[in-house]
Amino acid sequence: MGTPAPGRTGHHGHRDRLPVRDLRGVLLRTAGRAAGLPSPHDRASHGSARGRADLIPSVNWALFIGVLVLLVVFRSSERLAVAYGLAVTGTFLLTTTLFLVYAHTKLRWPLWRLIALGTVLYVVEGLFFAANTVKLFHGGWLPLAIAGIMGASMLTWRKGRRIVMAYQRDVEGPLTDFIRRARNGHLNEVPGTAVYLHPNTVSTPLALSENARFNRVIHEKVFIVRTVPANVPHVAPQDTVTVDRTGADSDHITQLTLHFGFLEDPDVPAGLRIARDHGVDIAPGSPAAAGRPGASERETDGPVTPRTATRTTW
Repeated sequence: MGTPAPGRTGHHGHRDRLPVRDLRGVLLRTAGRAAGLPSPHDRASHGSARGRADLIPSVNWALFIGVLVLLVVFRSSERLAVAYGLAVTGTFLLTTTLFLVYAHTKLRWPLWRLIALGTVLYVVEGLFFAANTVKLFHGGWLPLAIAGIMGASMLTWRKGRRIVMAYQRDVEGPLTDFIRRARNGHLNEVPGTAVYLHPNTVSTPLALSENARFNRVIHEKVFIVRTVPANVPHVAPQDTVTVDRTGADSDHITQLTLHFGFLEDPDVPAGLRIARDHGVDIAPGSPAAAGRPGASERETDGPVTPRTATRTTW
């Protein structure tokens, strides 16, 4: 069993103290993940223990352009302070709401404590917010407009993503149904190992079902792999891999869940090597892989093409 590298922590270990630059990158990725936005791992130069830049380049440019627009529109810090006051007091209210939700769902506070604390904070912060609403037409509209645009964009993306994922899950069909059909479908077993990247453990990877449908074959070893982000900076090697044998041993289908910290890139080949070192029967070398690289529990397995827009039957 491996041990965490110096300066790292395991799944249940003590968390690293993050520098401010790393913390900004973590907050950006966490917010995007919560909103269901695409993972920045493929394009971002984000914070890590290896000293890379921590912010997404497109976000940096957006902030730069936004600052220039504010300078042109408001022209002075006094006029900008009007918008700043409404933004800050609005943030107070949102922060209180988020904390009360956290205290209710995670800390399991009793209702009377939530009501008592919420009443005090909402009264004080509500007075500050109400005092700043008179500045709404003198610059206070700006933070509300930005919040509205970003909120609408995130909600639209999230709803559309849920629709696409629900449709794709229906197209893919349950994995248990695929295993049952594979047993009775007279498929030819071919030597080798196939790895399919897939975001969940319930449905069937399209590449797997289509390979069985068109080629009438299945590899002697099939691994369905997904990546899951952990709430710690780094995950120790012994906590990286979770193995779930699917169906009977004769089905030769194994599901692997790879856990990565929020400061780590989801390195699937490295995760497979760790799995092999811990007893999973994956042959050395590069196995045949299909699916979307980096597919996580919050991502789809790729776009559904018209050819696969009906549930696979064979």
